[in-house]
Amino acid sequence: MKNFVNTSKKYYNANLRAFALPLFFIFAFAFIIRIYSFYPDVLVFDYDQIEDLMHTRKIVEYHDLPVMGRKIYGLYNLRHGVLYFYYNLLPYTLFNAHPVYIAAWNSLINSLMVVVIFIFSKALFKDNKAAYISSLLFAVSFVTIQFTGWISNTTLTLVTVPLYYYFLWRFIQGKKYGVQLSALFLGLALQSQLFMLYLIPATLIALVIFRPRLPTLRTVAISCLLFFLATSTMIVNEIKLKYAGIYTLTHFSEFFNDADITLQNRALYFLNDFFDIFTNSLSPGFHKFGTLVALITITYLIYVSRKAKDKNLKQSAVFVLLFLLSPSLMIIFGYHTQPWFLIGILSAIALSAGYVLSRVPGITPLILLTLIVLSNVTTVRAYKSNKDFLLKPCLSAVLTSQLAVVDFTYQKANGKPFSLNTVSYPLYYNATWSYHYNWYGLRKYGYLPGWLGGDLMDPYYKLPRSANEELMFVVIDTTYRIPEKYKKEIVMWASERGQLINEVAIDGFIIQEWNVEKAN
Repeated sequence: MKNFVNTSKKYYNANLRAFALPLFFIFAFAFIIRIYSFYPDVLVFDYDQIEDLMHTRKIVEYHDLPVMGRKIYGLYNLRHGVLYFYYNLLPYTLFNAHPVYIAAWNSLINSLMVVVIFIFSKALFKDNKAAYISSLLFAVSFVTIQFTGWISNTTLTLVTVPLYYYFLWRFIQGKKYGVQLSALFLGLALQSQLFMLYLIPATLIALVIFRPRLPTLRTVAISCLLFFLATSTMIVNEIKLKYAGIYTLTHFSEFFNDADITLQNRALYFLNDFFDIFTNSLSPGFHKFGTLVALITITYLIYVSRKAKDKNLKQSAVFVLLFLLSPSLMIIFGYHTQPWFLIGILSAIALSAGYVLSRVPGITPLILLTLIVLSNVTTVRAYKSNKDFLLKPCLSAVLTSQLAVVDFTYQKANGKPFSLNTVSYPLYYNATWSYHYNWYGLRKYGYLPGWLGGDLMDPYYKLPRSANEELMFVVIDTTYRIPEKYKKEIVMWASERGQLINEVAIDGFIIQEWNVEKAN
């Protein structure tokens, strides 16, 4: 590690000092556009986001250090890592659980990755122009920006995966620290998102192709130790659950519908999603252009890997192709149809497209870069204005809508006490409103409503039990995910207790105002 620190200092002085100012401007631009994409409150805040932050609350307020991550698709035996709970500690504590500032924390860390992309590109292609272009492409990528504002463990892969591949490349190039740090970031990538398991066979393929010099036993031992430290909580979980998680993954078809897709269709899905994410990273809204750039990029990298006279350049092209196409290894086991399945290759798209654009002569790269920046920025603006997201959540899962409901109830109450009941997704899970009325409502209006629904256990925020307030609000989530009968049942429940005096619709919610006193 000491060798790594010394090497980093020398590398900065020799290679990065002259690029510090331009990189700062790219970083600043990346950070500003990420903050703009969701500020002040246009971000996804669904039950998964609340669940993660509740685990962070356990650490902050109860000093309870979790080792078991959130369940994946409700499967008790299959869980994410816990890294994200600890990652959120700083913004959660400093900004009193404010979701927007937690998303801003994501944005800061993600924006710093433009420097990593620059260094990575220089290490691969030894070309300043390619490095600048790749860094800028990552900064403006619409897909990357969308994921940055998502409060989820998956967003960490935007950091852990490129760092893993960078240090793997350094190992291939003969740097001892590359073995140790690639092992560390491999473990952290698995903590970030479990389906990053495909990085393990990708690593084996890289070792077979490039045949790097074997590290010493001491280096291997340190690398293994770092990997086990990074995945220690996941290993503890497996032991505790008697390796049920491994069983679930090895019997994929018994637990996931995606495994029922034929191999041919999995390949077709992958190709379709691959070109989609390439397009949305470079030219959202212009699918044909994005597909053309993807085809040209892959074709050119294949050409370089076969025809380049420089052996190192050949290796670089092969390595980037492996990075870019590595998620296809998951096709063997099944196909994950969610939009974040290919999140691990966003930095590879920037690296590969940046290199290919740098090879175009004249001012054409400048013209193309200008169009790419404009396309991404205008798409970010349009999605924000329409409260639209690449993740396609229900409107009720958007923070803006939820806070509008909180404001409406307080403003209608006009300082008087009131009670609350809701139909939310998942059913009988009032964490959304407990969270918002505590961090937002209490701070802004100075008191909490009485709660008429079922209580949650610690560490969830709680609302005080109702004390027979005369004013009652019923909040109904209009999402298709809740069967209509449950929405009707709560109205019948309310009609037995009071008289409906007002009903309004607010972006995915129906809010009913009831006078309990008039029921007598």
